[in-house]
Formats: sequence, structure tokens, C-alpha cells
Amino acid sequence: MRKSRNFFTKYYNRLREKGHQRLTFMIVPHSKKHIYDFHVTKLTVFFIVFIVFAVITASLLSMRLQDNIRGEVHQLYKASELYYNERKEYLSKLDELIENQNEVKDKLYFYYQETDFHQADLPDFFSEDFLRREASEQLFLESKDLITKINVLQNKQFEKDVIFSDEEKNLLTAWEKNQITKEFLYNNDVILYRILGLEMKQTIKALNQLQKMLNERTKVQRSLPYYWPVAGGRFTSFYGQRLSPFGYTSEFHLGVDLADRVGTPLFASADGVVISRGYAGGYGLRLILQHDFGYQTLYAHLNRARVRVGDKVKKGQVIGEIGKSGQVTGPHLHYEIRIQDKQVNPLPYLSAL
Repeated sequence: MRKSRNFFTKYYNRLREKGHQRLTFMIVPHSKKHIYDFHVTKLTVFFIVFIVFAVITASLLSMRLQDNIRGEVHQLYKASELYYNERKEYLSKLDELIENQNEVKDKLYFYYQETDFHQADLPDFFSEDFLRREASEQLFLESKDLITKINVLQNKQFEKDVIFSDEEKNLLTAWEKNQITKEFLYNNDVILYRILGLEMKQTIKALNQLQKMLNERTKVQRSLPYYWPVAGGRFTSFYGQRLSPFGYTSEFHLGVDLADRVGTPLFASADGVVISRGYAGGYGLRLILQHDFGYQTLYAHLNRARVRVGDKVKKGQVIGEIGKSGQVTGPHLHYEIRIQDKQVNPLPYLSAL
């Protein structure tokens, strides 16, 4: 121990002695009238050289650091520019979607008005303020659920043989990079898209409602006997009291007669089911169709029937041919409309076409 101390003491004394040795610098002007000289120790020279070296080294490191920072700033600028362009594109698409949504709503109101639906059937859209509150509340709850999910994933990281999906890996990475924090909330752009989504859901609901009502109206229209039952024809007898064509007595005619050539096609005046086919006294060969809402139609004096009992028929479908079977004075169709088995005047239905 004493030898080591003596060695360092000796080395320190030699270094101190060397450091205090003086160097003389002389400045000789051209006039040589006066010579300037000054003395500095070797230790002072060493410190001056060290400081100059440190300044140069620091300057070089600073320049290198500035280059690195400049590169990072450039990358950050590029990333910001990319984000700006992407956001601009998203907002442009959002504006386009909103414009399309408004056009759909305008057309929807137009169709409702054109179809003469009752005022109570018109769609009732929520206000923009209500939709914004609803969207904000939904996204707030979803953000809390997202944080809870991330916490569960973090706990699973310590379990063995756990395989994460790509979505779960992305969530964990975003959490580690502080892209998602405990105070995470969706920004206004997401809220705008959610508002648009809620509006679209309203519109889809209204469109489905309109389609349902139109389908119901179509079903009603197809079930009501508003279709001309013969291809041509002329009236030879109307519904109501008349003079019998087989004598001079008065009788009540339960339908209308439409005369035409034998074999002229007959059509179902509404969607329905064939419930009767066959000969029935003075009616001759007849068909009876059952329709919705208690309607029935009867076609008599047929030459031929092209449908059978149980067949479902569509409005305008050929079901038979004009003939002169039964009690007739010539080929014609005797046509009746019944509601709850009671005959009504077919003329208002035929004249409504």
C-alpha cells in the first residue's frame, strides 16, 4: 500500500513539475524596435489545446446532431403532410356521403308525398343535435370498452401459450406508443362519421317502412278486382233491375254481361284462389275465385276453363274462354263481384281502371 502511494505521489510531483515549466513566446515586429515576449506554463498550453479540441469536437457533434434533427424534422413533415392529405380525403368522402344522404332523404320525402301516404306515416328523422349527442355517448362508451379490452390483453401477456390476433397486437402496440391512453376519446372526425351512420340507419329504416307500405298497397291493389276480365267485349246488360231476355218479366240482374266471340280469353280480375269450377244451372260452366279482404269473383257461361280448384291465380292471368253454356241468348261473359258472399255492382270496379 505504501509503495503504491509513494508511486502516485512521485508521479504527481513529476507531472506538477512538468506542468509548471514555462514556455516563452516571442513576437518580433518588422521594425525590430521592440520585441514582445510572454511566458506560459505547459499546463496552461495543455488546457488551451484541450479547450480548443473540446470546442471543435462539440461543434462537430452539434452539426451531426443538427443533421439528424433536420432529417427527423423532414420525416415528421412528410408524415404530417401524409396525415393532412389522408384527413382531407376522408373529409371529402364524408362531405360526399353527407350530400348523397341528403339527396336520398329528399327523394324519400318526395316518394312519400307522391304515394299519398297519411301524414302519420311520414318518416320522423332526429335532429342533428340529438344525433351528435347520441354519437358522442356511443363513442364515449366504446372508448371505455376499448381501454378495458387493452387492460385484459396486457394481463394475458404474462400467460403462457397465448396467441393474439392482429387487431389485438395493434391495440397493444398503440398503447405502448401512447397512441391510446387511459383518457382516450374518439376525435370529432369519428363523431361526424358516426352521426352519418346514425342518419343512414334512419334512412334505411324509413326506406324499409316505405317498401313495406308499398308492398302492402300492391298486395291490396292486386287483391281487389280492378282488372277488366275479358279481352274486349261490350256491355249487353248491367247490374240491377232489368227486363228478362227470356220473357217480359222483370228480374234483378246480379252482375254485368260482356258479349264477345266464343273463345275470347278471360282474365282473373285479382290475385286469388280457384274455389269452384263446374256447371251450375243457368250459369253454365262457371268459375269462382276467392280473393283477400272477403272478395269473390264469378265468371259464367264459359266455353272452357283453364284453371282447376285450388289453383292460385294472378291478376291478369288467363283463366278461361267466353262461351254460351247455360241459359244464354248468345256468347258472353256473366261477371259478378261478391263481398262476404253478397253480390255488389261490378261497374264501379270496372270503370275505375
